[in-house]
Amino acid sequence: MYEGIRIHDEKMLSERNKDGGGLSVWLNEVKTMLKDNNLLKKDFKAEEIFDNAAIKEALQGVQ
Repeated sequence: MYEGIRIHDEKMLSERNKDGGGLSVWLNEVKTMLKDNNLLKKDFKAEEIFDNAAIKEALQGVQ
């Protein structure tokens, strides 16, 4: 389970957490996988699950 956990530098954090960035893409891929396998119990939007505003604000001071 922990193989996928990484500590990222500021540049990578910015890329992954930007609007439409890596985490949003990943959430949409999970949604597609669940839907394709008839496991999606309730539809969702990535932007409703993940609010990137706080991390974007925090990263402004370190770039």
